[in-house]
Amino acid sequence: MDVHNVNILPKPDICVMTKNWIKIGTEKGYIKFSKKDDNEFIEYIHLNKTKNFDNPEEKVRAEVYVELIEEYKYTPNRVKIEEYPPVREGGRPSDLVVYDMEDLPFIVVEVKKEKASNSEIETGIRELFGNANLFGVRWALFD
Repeated sequence: MDVHNVNILPKPDICVMTKNWIKIGTEKGYIKFSKKDDNEFIEYIHLNKTKNFDNPEEKVRAEVYVELIEEYKYTPNRVKIEEYPPVREGGRPSDLVVYDMEDLPFIVVEVKKEKASNSEIETGIRELFGNANLFGVRWALFD
């Protein structure tokens, strides 16, 4: 798939987060938190994956994960984190991938920490388009 065939999904609330997705995700049982030593961890319950929440990018990923489930009504089992494209050996996984009802990749999401530098944003956009093409999706979201 050519990079020009990938569509970027609009993000209407870029400047103002209108909902506390972390709180909603915790209340609804999508995510939960734990501490070990001095580190805070987040568990994506439906995925059985735990990540270091002290990583600034993880907060953004958690927000997008819950938002995709709550706002856009994707079921939790269709939203995966750290998925490797089927045609890529090595390299970096996509931050989130949304699968359609036939279990085919539908949307690829790349996140960067809040207040990311221009260089980090440029790198993220390259990763987004690379993974979107490798997954063969028509939709991509950068947050």
